[in-house]
Amino acid sequence: MVEERGKAVYAAKAAGTDAIQPYASIGTRSGLHTIAGGKAILAHLSDERVDRVVDERGLEAHTGRTITTRGELEEMGARVRDQGYALNWGENIEGWRAVASPVVLEGRLYGAIAVAGPENRFRGGYFEETLPELVAGTANEVRLQFRGSGLE
Repeated sequence: MVEERGKAVYAAKAAGTDAIQPYASIGTRSGLHTIAGGKAILAHLSDERVDRVVDERGLEAHTGRTITTRGELEEMGARVRDQGYALNWGENIEGWRAVASPVVLEGRLYGAIAVAGPENRFRGGYFEETLPELVAGTANEVRLQFRGSGLE
């Protein structure tokens, strides 16, 4: 996904055979603060850009877990930058989880890669350790592809 006008935009998508699709077709826009990919993107925007996004779009709650304050947003950003990935614990849809990693090359943010699914499939060590490692690894592969393509 990429950021456009303060929203997360789904730019590409792949689905497995057992995929559940509650939203997120290509071109769908979501609040950056409500999804893992958006949080990965927000964590790598400048403070000034984050301020503009929050001023223009707000921090509307979608569930009881949604980030709704600038302080929560700052804590999330620091955690994402430190870990290299963002988690969604049902912040946009109850019972839905996701893991995302930013695609940053030479200091330039290109977007984020995410994987999402129902809470009953995304839990415990699989959700908190295995998926973050896989998603961060995939983001690394995309960075390497970008480097080889001359996009950097």
